[in-house]
Amino acid sequence: MRIALGLEYCGTGFHGWQSQPQGQTVQDELELALRQIAGESIGVICAGRTDAGVHATQQVVHFETRVERPLSAWVRGVNAHLPDGVAVRWAQPVSDEFHARFSARGRRYRYLLINRAQRPGLWQGRVGWFHLPLDLELMQLAASLLGNDGGAGGLGGLVAKFQQAGLGDVVSSWIGSGQNQAISPDQLGQVLGQDTLSGLASQFGLNSGDAAQQLAGMLPGLVDALTPAGSAPAGGLGNAGDLVGALSGLLKA
Repeated sequence: MRIALGLEYCGTGFHGWQSQPQGQTVQDELELALRQIAGESIGVICAGRTDAGVHATQQVVHFETRVERPLSAWVRGVNAHLPDGVAVRWAQPVSDEFHARFSARGRRYRYLLINRAQRPGLWQGRVGWFHLPLDLELMQLAASLLGNDGGAGGLGGLVAKFQQAGLGDVVSSWIGSGQNQAISPDQLGQVLGQDTLSGLASQFGLNSGDAAQQLAGMLPGLVDALTPAGSAPAGGLGNAGDLVGALSGLLKA
């Protein structure tokens, strides 16, 4: 019999969703609680793993079991064995074709940021916090470059464009070195193309020159922030195939 569950949990204090040798993950706690009700070991599959400290309001999982229990047992019974901060919201028998991950029709992520001088109290652990004023227009301009296509249009695609323009060493200096080589607005226009720059400029009410100047100033920090630690090859970008693959899909050029 295959059962699907809907969960909510507070990720604070957990090392993420996925089971780990040291324990203290949401999956470990759920499987332990399910074993108490089923009387047998049970492994669960989730719709999407979450990292340490990340919360969920509607995580979907499924599992197989040979025992029959009322649905209330998979909800209230399991909840009785779960720690504070993790709760089953509903249980539902499903067909053998249902798969929590591959049957999912969508996933939604929400990022909350409090922007004020004082740190959060009530929202501690539930939001991010930044104490200095933010430049919303500049953030929107940067966000317009972000994408999730996972292909050649991602950050790897942007890196490839820099290489093609003979600027591979420049973008290599942006990743983890702290010694950023500057790029001029004209060079950025050469990399992105004037049509792309013009489109971005018109979207935010800027002329192409101002858009290029602002982007040239923000790109080094943006690329560095979006680059997974340790993914830059020791030899720079001379042989950047691995880097291009690792970074693709993070920044849409």
